[in-house]
Amino acid sequence: MGKKKNLSKAKKLRKQLLTASATGLILLSSVAGPTTSLAYAQEATGKEKTEATNATQGSVPAAVSAKANESSLQYNLTNFPIYNGPFKSGYTVKWPTLRGAHYKVVLKYGTRGSSPINFAVNGKDVQVENSYVGDANSQVLRHYTTILTFTANANTTDCKVTWEGYGPEVAGSTIAIGASSDAPQDLVQYAGEIDTFMANLFKSDGSLQAHVTQEMINLSKETLQQIIPQDSGYWINYIGENLQAASDLLNNTPYKIKTDIDSLRTRAGSGIASEGLNSNATQSAFDALQKRIDALPSINPVLNQKKQEVQSYFNQISAMLQEIQLKSSTGQVVAQIDSSRTGTYVRTFTETIPGNNVIGKIQITRPKYNTYENLFNQEYRGGTYQDTVSNTKYTQGGDSLIITTNEAPLAVNSNVKLSNTVSKTYTFIMNDQAKWILQSSSYDSAKSLVDALFNGDVLKPTNTQAQIDQAKSQVNNLLDGTEKEALLARINEAQQALNGEEAKVKEATDAENTLFNGDTPKAENTQEQINAVKAKVDALKAGEAKTALLAKVQKAQDALEAKHQQKITLNPYTLGDEYVTGTITGAIKKFQIIVNGQTYEPGFKLVNGKFEVYVGNRVPEGTKNFTLKDFNVAGTQVASQTVEVQAPALSVDKYILGSEYMTGSYTGNSIKKLRLTVDGKVYEPGFKLVNGKFEVYIGNKINSNSKVIKLEGLDKAGKTIAEQNVTLEKPQLHMDDYTRGNEYLTGTIEGEGVKKFKLIIDGKESMPGFKLTADNKFEIYVGNKVPGNVNTIKVVGVDKAGQEIVSQDVTVQNPTLTADEYIAGNEYVTGSFTGEAVKKFKLVVNGKESFPGFQISEGNKFKVYIGNKAPVGTPNFTLIGLDKNGQQVTSEQITVQSPSLAIDEFVRGDEYMSGTFKGEGIKKFKLVVDGKESTPGFKITEGNHFEVYVGNKVTASSKSVKLEGLDQANKVLVSQDVTVAQPELVANEYKRNAEYLTGTFKGDIRSFKLIVAGKEYKLGFKLKAGNQFEVYIGNKVPSSVNSFTIESLSFDGKQLVSVEVPVI
Repeated sequence: MGKKKNLSKAKKLRKQLLTASATGLILLSSVAGPTTSLAYAQEATGKEKTEATNATQGSVPAAVSAKANESSLQYNLTNFPIYNGPFKSGYTVKWPTLRGAHYKVVLKYGTRGSSPINFAVNGKDVQVENSYVGDANSQVLRHYTTILTFTANANTTDCKVTWEGYGPEVAGSTIAIGASSDAPQDLVQYAGEIDTFMANLFKSDGSLQAHVTQEMINLSKETLQQIIPQDSGYWINYIGENLQAASDLLNNTPYKIKTDIDSLRTRAGSGIASEGLNSNATQSAFDALQKRIDALPSINPVLNQKKQEVQSYFNQISAMLQEIQLKSSTGQVVAQIDSSRTGTYVRTFTETIPGNNVIGKIQITRPKYNTYENLFNQEYRGGTYQDTVSNTKYTQGGDSLIITTNEAPLAVNSNVKLSNTVSKTYTFIMNDQAKWILQSSSYDSAKSLVDALFNGDVLKPTNTQAQIDQAKSQVNNLLDGTEKEALLARINEAQQALNGEEAKVKEATDAENTLFNGDTPKAENTQEQINAVKAKVDALKAGEAKTALLAKVQKAQDALEAKHQQKITLNPYTLGDEYVTGTITGAIKKFQIIVNGQTYEPGFKLVNGKFEVYVGNRVPEGTKNFTLKDFNVAGTQVASQTVEVQAPALSVDKYILGSEYMTGSYTGNSIKKLRLTVDGKVYEPGFKLVNGKFEVYIGNKINSNSKVIKLEGLDKAGKTIAEQNVTLEKPQLHMDDYTRGNEYLTGTIEGEGVKKFKLIIDGKESMPGFKLTADNKFEIYVGNKVPGNVNTIKVVGVDKAGQEIVSQDVTVQNPTLTADEYIAGNEYVTGSFTGEAVKKFKLVVNGKESFPGFQISEGNKFKVYIGNKAPVGTPNFTLIGLDKNGQQVTSEQITVQSPSLAIDEFVRGDEYMSGTFKGEGIKKFKLVVDGKESTPGFKITEGNHFEVYVGNKVTASSKSVKLEGLDQANKVLVSQDVTVAQPELVANEYKRNAEYLTGTFKGDIRSFKLIVAGKEYKLGFKLKAGNQFEVYIGNKVPSSVNSFTIESLSFDGKQLVSVEVPVI
């Protein structure tokens, strides 16, 4: 009965075909046979995408292969023969199949050979899997299982069976076979009719037949549903996919999707790279578009090509969108940020957020001088919200985005990179590509505090409770999440370690306190007690606590050692001193001094470890040293020290003529007064002796005629015990440079004798006004006393008695002007001048005088306004410095330098020409290509950098390119020929099946084109540092192709370089 039912279905199907033909829906005369069916169009697609197999005689699209899994092979077949010929190597078995169906064939056999049988299936996407087990009764016999999977590309599939050596016929084995498919076995009888339906819809290249309508597609679907189970893999993966592909081609679905993508764009410049998105662009909008792209079948080569193109276009446009969502603890979106090159939008949605807590805040700022301005600043709380979209915020490089989220992690799309999900505060900075880049977050600062508790993975021994508490406070303020848990775990580790160490520190501290009464070591301490405490302290980890405890242990140790020894330290002793002094440790009963063999027990004082031992006159003149001994309370000598006897001495500081006082230092307490001798005349001047320093009043006892000066130190009996000859130094005048026209002469004096000044100018003496400061600096008023013909002035220093004690010639220097480089077109000439006489300026250009505006700033810097007084072509002009009376005091001829252009390397196809220029007069640019002039758009940035828009004005046929700099009036200031470098594309070696092609390039590449066997593809790519490129090839180069062409394209899509790449 089943067979009759199937036959009746076949008759009904053929009748429907004839009916459809009669209505014009299907033209039987145009129906191709099986050899021109879609299976061959699929083969072309298979060459584009080939999955790795063990053995491949054909291929199918990756999307189709992916669906042909084990679960779709739900039909077991009984009509697959084992063999159709003699059971010898090389025979061919023919299997009845259905074009486009997927098959799995399991073959089991025995062989005495070392290799399995080779089954060569003439199908697509053929995969072969072999396994075997040994035979328990034979060392050479193997029992093999071979599993074949493939997609049929014809209604009869050939399988050639071959083997080498001892095959199954020698082993006496037969081949057992089992098969399954995603199509019912009885569908084979309709194979021709199914092929006819497909061929009536599609041409051999996969495009639609001209007569196809949606009604015809629907009728085909309704007819085929009557014989093909719709839950079969065959319907889902082959029939249904082809019917959907026909509808999508007919309705041009890819174009409609692209149109909807374009509705999200807003054009802000030339090329996709400079475009942005409008306020309708959200991630949900892009997600909906992606679902529509995913729904396009890949089985049809024409549709698949369009699908890949619209996917590539979608990828470029969706990559512009950065979306960030601020959410509440209930998971509701409170505010959403959508950003692209053309601006940033902040939107809310109609909903009610529970509570009234502050959920978060969004702030966008822009640097402004030393502060910033708010572009957007909004706090969000629980409450009722409406659908709103903020006005476009035209963000730019350097802007900041600060987001606070108090309840839930931020939700972002794939174009926003977060380092963590637990921060409550994130700060983003917009880069030059108009992308928000994460700069910092509250997680970063919390993590840095936790990391500071460790050296790598090892805890620091110096950790304190305050450090741990600070780190824990910041981590607790993060949102819940795995990153927070990891930080808390590390903090807990540090806390446990610190708790254990603190217990040890307390134990050591308690033990150490037994050695002290307050801060004083106990007198009864023993070495054993101190050693026991020190062992506890030594066991602690290094840190401040251990250091302090060790210091206190050492204090106890020092006290213990001090009980068993005494130490004496002597101050210097000078002949004639009544006492020898110093410090000593321990209690003393008496001292002895031994001088030249004579022993004395002198009186002494001992206060707080400082002693004075009375010597009196027991150390006679000529004694080099003597001995001091001390005895403890038991009368035992505990120390002995040799006392070196120093002679009294005077050391006189440099004495300059005219100084009221002579100063210096002395050694020895035996010097009681001072005596001065000048050229044999003896004086007993007033003096002071304090702490080894002396001061002697000189007054007018020493003058410029004094020859021999001596200072003596006397003891209390008036005996000379030290003396020094004094060298008389003259005062010195150190004059600053003097420039003609300056009102004052300035400088410094070395010495105290100069009290006033005399000027001698051109033989004439005068006593000018002056100012003399405490630090010996002076100012002498000159005024207009220096005529133009005088080149030298004599300055004389006079003491208070009117005596000339020093003089100095001063060279009169003329004022000078030094101009900075002046470039034609500059508004100002700048520079500096010497002296104080220059008060204004005169300009002489081509014989014409003018008095320009000017500025004089600190450091004698000047800025003189030129404006248009030096027209183009002027070779030089003169700048004259005038005094306050308008008299010329100096001049400078200034050479006019030409402006210049320094152009960076320009490669054909570059959208912009860049470089730097010299000269403030350049205000715009002119581009001349083969004599054709244009005034392009341009940009001038800091440091005189420029960027001129070239576009497509320079082509491969351009012979001459010139860039000219113009002033505000469009006059040409400078013209520069431009050398046009040629773009380059050098591909590295490409090995078959490699995913990427790499190499180096030169030029402004915006995209790549791949040409394989006449088919063109737009490719994903990356341009890397060092002019390296990486182009995604994927599976677009089939095994039958031995070379392909790669082309680099400019910003306007035109070819820059084309390179043929061999496949290795």
